[in-house]
Amino acid sequence: MEPTLHTGAVLVTDTSVRVRDISATGAQLETPIYLPIGTIGMIEVEFDRARRVEWFRVCRIHTTQACSGAHLAAVEFLPIAAADDRSLRGAVRRFVARDAHLLIP
Repeated sequence: MEPTLHTGAVLVTDTSVRVRDISATGAQLETPIYLPIGTIGMIEVEFDRARRVEWFRVCRIHTTQACSGAHLAAVEFLPIAAADDRSLRGAVRRFVARDAHLLIP
């Protein structure tokens, strides 16, 4: 019997999402495909006149319109690296801090 070689692999898919809500710790994404809870992904968006990227994990998923419509995914951002200039987390934090005087207490 020959030994079987098992190797790890990563499946990468590219899909458009709509950011419905965002904070420095996570976001709500609308997506045409179902993302199971625990799915790890990377989001890249144009925010504050720059491209921002962030790793995330799906915490909750809700299917709208009786499984024929969009899926709403609640995601948490993963602080794998410090929030740098390309980080979406850092950009949202700076945006909120800069515009905090506009918020009504």
